[in-house]
Amino acid sequence: MYAVVKTGGKQYRVKAGEKIRIEQIIAGAAVKAKVLAQGRGDKVHIFKMRRRKHYRKSQGHRQNYTEIEILGIGA
Repeated sequence: MYAVVKTGGKQYRVKAGEKIRIEQIIAGAAVKAKVLAQGRGDKVHIFKMRRRKHYRKSQGHRQNYTEIEILGIGA
């Protein structure tokens, strides 16, 4: 049996005993879960450049996440 959980603007297909990483907050779900860890993901580097225009822009981003374990799915 599986369930579809919507959190952080995304949908996840989960089943009991599965571990997933979601965005920082989960609330109001009919799925029982246990929070395992909270942290930050790997750094993503963004580099933009326009040739011959002397335009260069560099930026980085690290997304916060919550790792949860699905304990059970309520019907």
